[in-house]
Amino acid sequence: MARPNPTEISARLLVLVRVVQWEASAPESGADAAALAAGAQRAEAELRERGLWEVATPAEQRFLTKSPLEADERARVDASWALEALAPLAWALGLVPELPPYEVVVDAEFVAGFPDTSVAELVARAKPRSDAERDRERSHAELWLWRARTRELIERGTPAPRGFRSFDEIVRKAAANGQRQKLLTELVDGDFALFGRAYRDLDETEFATVRSLSIERLRAHNWLCGRAPSNRWHETPLDS
Repeated sequence: MARPNPTEISARLLVLVRVVQWEASAPESGADAAALAAGAQRAEAELRERGLWEVATPAEQRFLTKSPLEADERARVDASWALEALAPLAWALGLVPELPPYEVVVDAEFVAGFPDTSVAELVARAKPRSDAERDRERSHAELWLWRARTRELIERGTPAPRGFRSFDEIVRKAAANGQRQKLLTELVDGDFALFGRAYRDLDETEFATVRSLSIERLRAHNWLCGRAPSNRWHETPLDS
C-alpha cells in the first residue's frame, strides 16, 4: 500500500493542529453560546478555504463544527491526545530533528511552531524522512505499545504463554532484544526504562499516560508507513 506523501502528511498535520487548537480554546465557564457557535462556523469555513475540510475525518468534522463545550468528553480527550500524533508527522517531514522520548508528553506549545500556514508552504519546508527511517520508528513505537499491552496482561493475571515461566521473563527477553537492535537505549532491572525506573514500577497515573501516548504515536507511525486503507487516518490499525 502506498505511503502518504509529503502533501498528505502536511495536510493531516495541519488538520490535527486545528483540532488541538479548537479543544484548547474551550473556556472553563461563562462562555457566550452564540460566540462559540460563530467560532465553530469560522473553523469550518477556515478549513474549507485552506483545502483541509475534506482531509478531516468525520469525527474531526463533527468536533470542529461544535463549540468545544458541546463536544462529548471522549471527543475532547481524543482531541487533546492528538498532540502526540503531531510529533511523528512533523518528524516524518523533517520539520523537527528528533522525536521526544516516551516519558515526555508533547507540550501544547508544539502547536505554536505551526502557525496558520498552507500545505504548500509546509511541503516547501519539508525534508522528508526515508522509508527506512519511518519503518524503524514504527518498530520503536510498536515495541512501546507492546510493553503497555503486556503490562495489562500481567495486571489481569493472564497466564504466560507456553514455554515461559512468566510475562516478566518475556519482557526481559524483549527488552534485551530491543537494546541489541538499538530501539531501546537504556534498561532498568531488565525492563524498559522510563523516568529512571523500570516500566513495571510505574504507578497507575504514569502508566495510563504512557499507554495513551504509545497508542497515539503508533497510530501515527502506522499511518506514515502506509498501513491505513487508502491512507484514511481514522481507519489506521493499531497492529503491534
